[in-house]
Amino acid sequence: MINGYTFALRTLGCKVNQYEGDELASGLIAIGLERVAFDLPADVYVVNGCTVTGTANHKARQLIRRAGKLNPAALIVVTGCYADGAGEEIKRLLNGTGMIVGNALKAELAKMIADALGVTPGLYRDEGGVDLTGHARPLVKVQDGCDSFCAYCIVPYVRGCLSSKPFDDVLAEVSILADGGAEEVVLTGIHLGHYGADLKPRKRLDHLLTNLAVARGPRIRLSSIEVREITPRIIELAARSGRLCRHFHIPLQSGSDPILKSMNRHYTGEEFLEMCGRIRKAIPGVAITTDVMVGFPGETEVDFEKTLDLIEKVSFSKVHAFRFSPRPGTPAAEMPGQLAAHVKEERLHRLMSLEQRLASGYASSFVGKELEVIAENQEPGAWVGMSDNYLRVRFNGPDGLAGKLVEVEAVESRGNTLYGRLKE
Repeated sequence: MINGYTFALRTLGCKVNQYEGDELASGLIAIGLERVAFDLPADVYVVNGCTVTGTANHKARQLIRRAGKLNPAALIVVTGCYADGAGEEIKRLLNGTGMIVGNALKAELAKMIADALGVTPGLYRDEGGVDLTGHARPLVKVQDGCDSFCAYCIVPYVRGCLSSKPFDDVLAEVSILADGGAEEVVLTGIHLGHYGADLKPRKRLDHLLTNLAVARGPRIRLSSIEVREITPRIIELAARSGRLCRHFHIPLQSGSDPILKSMNRHYTGEEFLEMCGRIRKAIPGVAITTDVMVGFPGETEVDFEKTLDLIEKVSFSKVHAFRFSPRPGTPAAEMPGQLAAHVKEERLHRLMSLEQRLASGYASSFVGKELEVIAENQEPGAWVGMSDNYLRVRFNGPDGLAGKLVEVEAVESRGNTLYGRLKE
């Protein structure tokens, strides 16, 4: 610690926000602040918030109130999509103090905090990169912004238009992570499948993946990709390269074509099912995971049953399900046919029962097989890590495995978790 100040930072929401939170933490450490846990007194509290749901807003409000109680004299800084989407609410919470900094200025936030604290400019040092402490599978943000404007989504309004990281910059960042020992990196973006659309000359995600697959380096995981943006080349790389993880997270949202159209999602349930079949045929053992929204305005019981049916047919290995939450300023917030909370809750419960059965079945199908697992966390009596096909694996092993790629034989499954033994 150089200047005597401490900071606490908490990030909510998507992997892009997590990456940016890591960047900010690195910037604050580089100017001499010491990081402490968010439940401890600090001189600066940073809430890097999300606003994609009402629950996300609630969590951010709780963090702001907690920071004020831990140290009433602290500088409270609110950033991220929550800062862009709920400025007036945050002003009331901060009562005229603190800082509200939107995504557009997030890259300058470390300097802004230093200026607010009066940190001597001479203490700045450009260390670059992201603080990867505790990240066995570091994130690489390659793209920001979205121009799809799904009817329920506030993100395009708070993240802005498409913006891709230059091609060579991505390759260089992955190379640096490889030199640092990373065995896997997760490519992330707000609309990852549109990577390169704004670059000159124009690039595509499969161009980037092809270059990453032929270079020395870690295995590559895609955070999320839309169904119409999965090209034959991407499938081929996952099937043959040995570098692209056997895992596709493809947001479904609904299995009902009328609801998909109302959501402004540009595919049909049949198209989604056909693509998943193509992926499974090409890539044995592949994990296909998804996002599903229940209770969108106008969703009938028939619409919901179509969603359950499609989930069953695809046989997802994991479903991130959530209730529709109206976001002010989006078309869906004003649509007729808003569903009661108890209806959304009941449908969510039914969907999650199906999800647990499918996830358990997928995990159990790998008992007796060997998996390449990145050791992430050491818990009492075992390591916990992630396989390339997105299975959580617990196994015994010696100290010092953190971040290492190891071979594990799965011997038992409990729910959606595998238990295995380390191969010699």
